[in-house]
Amino acid sequence: MERIYLDQNIWLDIQLERYGKSLERVLGRINRNNVEIIYSPANIEEICNSYCSPNVSRKISVEEKDVFLDMLKKVTAEKEILPYSNSLEVLHSYNINDGPFIVLEDPEHCFNRVYQNYDSNTLAEIAQKYSTELSRNVDASVKGKLGRESFVSILERNSSANDLFLNLLSNKLIHKAAIDYLIKNNIKLHPWTNRVQNIVNESIRELRHNHDQKFMRMAQDIIETRHTVNITTRGFGICEAAIDAIMLTMIEFGYSSEKTPMSSLHDNSHAIYGAYSDYFISRDPRLMKKLASAYDFFGIQTKIIDGETEDWLIYLD
Repeated sequence: MERIYLDQNIWLDIQLERYGKSLERVLGRINRNNVEIIYSPANIEEICNSYCSPNVSRKISVEEKDVFLDMLKKVTAEKEILPYSNSLEVLHSYNINDGPFIVLEDPEHCFNRVYQNYDSNTLAEIAQKYSTELSRNVDASVKGKLGRESFVSILERNSSANDLFLNLLSNKLIHKAAIDYLIKNNIKLHPWTNRVQNIVNESIRELRHNHDQKFMRMAQDIIETRHTVNITTRGFGICEAAIDAIMLTMIEFGYSSEKTPMSSLHDNSHAIYGAYSDYFISRDPRLMKKLASAYDFFGIQTKIIDGETEDWLIYLD
């Protein structure tokens, strides 16, 4: 069974019947004996963002939101990739209890959960804004030069890029450990308020003070063993930290990064979930360029399909 992950622009193509794609054509073409299209919380977060964010130029209506969710339900047959099983019916587990999981969940139920915790995205967007603003400070000529090569080669020969990546990965691993510790101790993390952020920050400070070198060694090990240990088999949390770190490194270096913080945040999430699929289909050239470098660096076998130049319906047979 091959799994396909669709970027949000492809879902919009289906909904708006652009580029010869439509719900009827997709449903008529997909061979569910061989292929399954999965959705993720990142897809739902983008719908929720269009529905209620004060920063979008035109919010979608309740009816438009419901049509989009119904389309996801029909195309995916309610198959969703999640970091945790959430007591849902599990169809497939990638790493036993370390996730992610393919589960059955009505997209509307996922939307309700995302909508309930939507304010939690505000602080995540603020953090992402820091990286996108750094990218704007990179000289345009440098961006142009960087854009002509793979970021993998930049990491291999640019010590500043490599150091930044290593530090970002170490920080991501510390953040993951802090979250895991708080969850294990039954600390409620949602909604993600300033109070919750302060609790997490205190846990991070304690871990960094007592175990900073441990996490730095973990980050170095992930990088050094990437050719022998598949990053997706290390568990969702480790894979998430690694892909997020390399995507942020590219953003801060101005590598194919001219997006808003929220859009950039969603790109990183799609990249993480897409690593567990056989095909990632998109029409976003900046995202595909970053994906190619991130997946190449970690040896992730997901095939990136450009929906602008290729009829991706052929992969549904």
